[in-house]
Amino acid sequence: QVWSSPYFAAFMALWASFLVEAWKRKEARLALQWGMSDYEKVAQDRVEFRPTHRVPNPVTGEPEDYYSETTFAAKLMVSASVIFTALTCVLGAVIGIVFLKVFMAGTGGGGGGFFG
Repeated sequence: QVWSSPYFAAFMALWASFLVEAWKRKEARLALQWGMSDYEKVAQDRVEFRPTHRVPNPVTGEPEDYYSETTFAAKLMVSASVIFTALTCVLGAVIGIVFLKVFMAGTGGGGGGFFG
């Protein structure tokens, strides 16, 4: 064990705490300077946003646009499956090219051409 390890750990804990607090102060100062301190109150929904239905806000009771979690999950699954399929096709093509190169090199069919 190194004798300085506990001191280093204490220093890192203090430094991390001070860094977080300094960042909070800087963030608040910049938000005030840039006029973004009340941004959440005046923020509008994006034009492209298409809600699935409206639900009452639990605090104010006013209806708000809501995007269903099941719709989000369904779109996420479709996107993930398309990406997985594309990656599988690319991986299959790469493996096919490697096997073709090995086969052509083994049969004397010109393995020294474009691929090496």
